[in-house]
Amino acid sequence: MHRSLLPGLPIELIRAAYEGAPGNEITSGKFLSPESSSALVANAFGLFLDRPGALPILPGCDDLGWPATSVRLEAIVRFPWAGGRHPCLDVLAETTTAVIGIESKRFEPFRSKGKTALSDAYWRPVWGDAMAGFCRVRDGLHAGTLLCRHLDAGQLVKHAFGLRTAVHRTGSTLGKRPVLLYLHAEPTTWPDSRPVPGPDVAQHRAEIRRFAELVAGDEVEFRHCSYRQLLDGWAVSETKAVTAHAQAAVMAWFGEGERGLAMSIRQMALPAGGAAGALLLPALAESVGFRGVYGALAAMCLVTTGFVWLWLREPPVTRPKGEPAARPGTGGTGLFRNGSVWRTVFGLGALCIPQIAVVTFAAVFLNDALHLGTTAISATIVAVQLGAAVARVWSGRYTDRRRNRRPFLKACALLTAAVYGALALLVAVKPTGAGHHGALMLVGVGVLVVGGIVASSWHGIAFTALSHKSGWWCETSAQPV
Repeated sequence: MHRSLLPGLPIELIRAAYEGAPGNEITSGKFLSPESSSALVANAFGLFLDRPGALPILPGCDDLGWPATSVRLEAIVRFPWAGGRHPCLDVLAETTTAVIGIESKRFEPFRSKGKTALSDAYWRPVWGDAMAGFCRVRDGLHAGTLLCRHLDAGQLVKHAFGLRTAVHRTGSTLGKRPVLLYLHAEPTTWPDSRPVPGPDVAQHRAEIRRFAELVAGDEVEFRHCSYRQLLDGWAVSETKAVTAHAQAAVMAWFGEGERGLAMSIRQMALPAGGAAGALLLPALAESVGFRGVYGALAAMCLVTTGFVWLWLREPPVTRPKGEPAARPGTGGTGLFRNGSVWRTVFGLGALCIPQIAVVTFAAVFLNDALHLGTTAISATIVAVQLGAAVARVWSGRYTDRRRNRRPFLKACALLTAAVYGALALLVAVKPTGAGHHGALMLVGVGVLVVGGIVASSWHGIAFTALSHKSGWWCETSAQPV
């Protein structure tokens, strides 16, 4: 079991939770499956079993009386009758004012499923007048008028009925606000590298939103978020143990078959922004001058600041007593004594030189050596940057499928040297006529564009490879979520 868990988690508490649950996750081997949703939940929330106060505020749940006073895995909430099967929530967290049931999904929404079966017991008149939305969903599923291809709406109805019962029974949950949080992953591939269709992910999101609309205003409050939103919030926690845990979870978020693509998508933003700047700013400079250029850049920065102000926050978290030491391999002086890491860093620094040369001097070269105008120069820079953005995403996906990051980096280095060598020869050639000059100009622009793209295509791959060398990627059996 420990092979499926991140370092530093209370393994025995997690084991006890799943061994006492009806799902038989451990003895059946399902917990060790690359598609295991239980392993994802245990890795995300296991840290807080013995330190509930360290659980950061969950996305969209700021108003629920934090900090948490209790966190349980595989928690059963009973219906208002004795027999039959009762709902088992993946996580049940309590605060001073609320009880939060979390239903977690990983790959389940993207598997084929049959019609939801609800027994006659769910139509007993025991849910009160403030559960009309969930009752409508129940009725729609039974009648076949509400269809959900990806969302297990029937299971959510059962959990909501269980939470409603819990806050009307004696015990620690009596009188608290019942909240059902649907926490879902959005994987891009299955563990065997088959793609998860993008339209299926979009349809799943649409069904979640529709469900939320149908049950809005009910006694059990329905909320939802993705694992990415959850872990992004945890990454800015004030508690060091939580931050380290979030970093490990984010690193384990993508399996070996997705990490290059994930990092490359993040790196794509840089050349995409460069393309936008090359497209807009030269024309702006010619029309209104540099005051207009820097004014526009300042305005964009203010807009970005507004987005940061709206979307980023550091939730208040109660710091628990006695935080554990930092995880081995994620800090300290050992990293600085790793010669392989230093060789990789210096190699990547050398690869940055031709890219910086293009970004910094391409416009000067095109104007002074090839005598191009502003429009042609802007178009060339846009081509370089857009090509680089596409190449970064493509290279991430390509190396994830081929498992060839190191050979790809070597090929990039050799190809970059060859292209820039060819560009140097072109500059050295002195054309003898107008026709030769025109041909040389076209070839020079083409080589510069190719060189710029090649020199900028490797960043996501390089940073992924470097993170492996430095020990930042969590080498557990965790698969992409």
